[in-house]
Amino acid sequence: MDQFVNIHGRKDQALKLDCRSLEFELYPFKQEDIRIVLCDTNVRRELASSEYNIRRKQCEAGVTYLARHNPEIQSLRDVGHDLLDDNRSEMDEIIYKRCKFVLQENERVQKACKDLQNGDIASFGRRMYASHAGLRDMYQVSCAELDILVDAASKIDGVLGSRMMGGGFGGCTINLVKEAAVQNFVDQIIEIYLEKTTKTVDIYKTKISGGAEVLSLENKNGW
Repeated sequence: MDQFVNIHGRKDQALKLDCRSLEFELYPFKQEDIRIVLCDTNVRRELASSEYNIRRKQCEAGVTYLARHNPEIQSLRDVGHDLLDDNRSEMDEIIYKRCKFVLQENERVQKACKDLQNGDIASFGRRMYASHAGLRDMYQVSCAELDILVDAASKIDGVLGSRMMGGGFGGCTINLVKEAAVQNFVDQIIEIYLEKTTKTVDIYKTKISGGAEVLSLENKNGW
């Protein structure tokens, strides 16, 4: 996904990627009064790769079981909430939670794209919080430091949304912050994180830029 958006990303637009077909769509994200701020926990993702494989196998186990009821099911995107919930009592609870998260997250992505089309950044931000809650409670790939940052962000004026990003178990949170509130956000996050973890947090203020491109370099000396 990282490589894909590095090639196809466009300035002031969010990219929605279909990982099965590799079809993608771009959605407007030009908000002059909002900044994207990343907060790095400085926690190494030592569990990310191994736990990712475990989550994948758990989801595949759910697909295998549900395909018995409908052989057309190839992945969780083919599963409806009713089918999953109707078979909950016969599934391992962990498998059910993993599958439920994926269904809910896919639904959130679709609704979040509509939010961007409608210019409803407030709703988009609320879905970020809901996404993090799912990653924390249902998919269980967060960590204490990430949760501290998201919880702190949710209580700071001017923050519209926050969630972990990447593979989990460390790394960064991504936050939507009103331009006028950015410095207060940074100051409070640094203070709260240090107080609760005794660790420092690195802050990166970012923008949505275009993907990789060929640059024409003209050398004035002719070489």
